Amino acid sequence: STLQTHLRVTPLAPIIISTLAANQSNTNMNKVLILGGSGFLGAELIHARAEGTIVYSTYFQNQLRLNGIKEIQVNFFDKNQLAKALLKIKPKFIIFSASLKPFEDREDFTSHIEPSFKLLADFVNTEAIRFMFVSTDAVFDGSKGHYSEADEPHPLTNYGKCKYWIENCIKGNFSNHIIIRTSYIFGKNKFGYDKRTLDLINKITRPPLYYFNDVYRSPTEVSYLAQKCWPLLFSDY
Repeated sequence: STLQTHLRVTPLAPIIISTLAANQSNTNMNKVLILGGSGFLGAELIHARAEGTIVYSTYFQNQLRLNGIKEIQVNFFDKNQLAKALLKIKPKFIIFSASLKPFEDREDFTSHIEPSFKLLADFVNTEAIRFMFVSTDAVFDGSKGHYSEADEPHPLTNYGKCKYWIENCIKGNFSNHIIIRTSYIFGKNKFGYDKRTLDLINKITRPPLYYFNDVYRSPTEVSYLAQKCWPLLFSDY
């Protein structure tokens, strides 16, 4: 069954990469806002940015202080802060790679995230912005693996349900969008390894090591993912 949002949502076929593409003027293809630019993937997206791209990055607590980008502090759940940032930057492209903690792990996530996504939808549509959302394979229940765009999502965790709700919200309300579902993101960016890899390294050095023996993942290396996001963002796909 499809998780319905409280926004206007038109059910569409589940997708790994979904888009409603619109033509973009070449002269406007250089101002990009990364919501969640201080995160593990966000920082690597900044590092992999295309030459000539003007990048604005939001952070909540951890400012990157990188050369060549413009950072702005935003609490995504504060509609006033979000609206001010959008109006100030006026991007032509937005990449959403932000964490939605603590609400993405809670049953009542909808009431906390819906107002900001409604604001985003209005802004994206009014300003003709291309919107990319980085989702997760947690929208599936893991019963078979090797999922494709034709498979029906069935999230089991609150995290997966939250991401699937956002996917449906975007597909039903954002006029020009692309959704990427990725698996566990691992690797090393400019600031170091991801937290789960560091945790694994620490466990290996302190035996005995206890881990799952019935969980199979298709991890995605962070730099590879970041490099693939940019051409998709600027494409007509």
